[in-house]
Amino acid sequence: MSQVLAADLTWTGDRFESGVQVAVDDDGRIEAVGALGRTPDARLAGRALLPGFVTAHSHAFQRGLRGRGETFPRGSGSFWTWREAMYDLVSRLDAPTFRALCILTFREMRAAGVTTVGEFHYFHHREAGPDAADYEFDSLVLQAAAEAGIRIALIQSYYHTGAVGQPLEGAQRRFRSPSPQVYWEQMDRLAGLVDSPRQTLAASVHSLRAAGPADLAAIYDEARRRDLPFHIHVEEQQREIEDVIAYYGQRPMALLLETLGTAMDLTAVHCTHTDGEEMERFLAAGGTVCFCPLTEGNLGDGIPTAPRATPRAAPSAWAATPTPASPPSKRCAGSNTASASPPRAGVPCGMRKETSRKFCSKRPPPAAPNPWASKPAASPPASGPTSQRSTSPPPRWRAGRLRPCWMR
Repeated sequence: MSQVLAADLTWTGDRFESGVQVAVDDDGRIEAVGALGRTPDARLAGRALLPGFVTAHSHAFQRGLRGRGETFPRGSGSFWTWREAMYDLVSRLDAPTFRALCILTFREMRAAGVTTVGEFHYFHHREAGPDAADYEFDSLVLQAAAEAGIRIALIQSYYHTGAVGQPLEGAQRRFRSPSPQVYWEQMDRLAGLVDSPRQTLAASVHSLRAAGPADLAAIYDEARRRDLPFHIHVEEQQREIEDVIAYYGQRPMALLLETLGTAMDLTAVHCTHTDGEEMERFLAAGGTVCFCPLTEGNLGDGIPTAPRATPRAAPSAWAATPTPASPPSKRCAGSNTASASPPRAGVPCGMRKETSRKFCSKRPPPAAPNPWASKPAASPPASGPTSQRSTSPPPRWRAGRLRPCWMR
């Protein structure tokens, strides 16, 4: 039996309209949208109805950096100084605190209208020794998502080297992936833990700073065999590019394309400094790009320019990562937020059509109260994948072919 929602206004793609009903089936999939002439099960007076947002790239534990690593003497701050603050946080987090940060992040997402998260997860271990391999923190992310009531794709990340061709050091050891074989053994264990269909898995190599070409190819090829999406950070920093050129003789994007031979089912995250011609090659090979302009702006990384030549042809997701110091009402903590499409029949409620083949649409339970919040949120949490927000029009997120890029 489907549930019919009727709000004062409903977002239909270009504007909010009145007199629109949305029918959602028991699996959370939109059955029909329009003037259905049915008696609504839920009358949302004084509200506007729009699809739940999808966060395409998140590092939930970095919620603990809010207010830290953001201020430096003039000319001395950079991504690399920020990273030292992040490593300091990593060195101090125990399992309960890590889990609490993930719950807080996911609850803040829900309160902001985000109903699905792609969690790019590389903080795996409770132990910090050179042989760390307990993977205790992986299941904590899934538990936190379930408790917060958000759908999740756990993008499990392979992290083997501390810099290009260098061993892991210090806090990085808690990210350690011993080998592709051990990585896939852990993925098999996680497959038995995910609460399908609200939870699913995706594969990842953190970056070419964190793995060599041979390991990149091994993880990517197996991901394609298993029909899993694949993510990797690419060319976020100029120093990253310089280090890869010095070690391998070519830029990271060129090395990635040469190593894999294709970019099907592959999402490159950031691409802040990617050469325009190499970007075109990557897109032509089937790749998708996840841009995070507020992250790059906050850290002073730069602004990507490659997609401007063909903004409507490039398969990309524009993502927004407000700064860690911003209040919850202005940000989705530790996340890069991509937009959702207008409601359409046959599409999971709160999901884009492109995701429906890969990711389920069951509605999560209502979000629990946030015990860490210093004051109530400005608007109530969403009660399912379709978010109820104020009647004031939202920001325009649509730019070219937006989609939650971690699902295809």
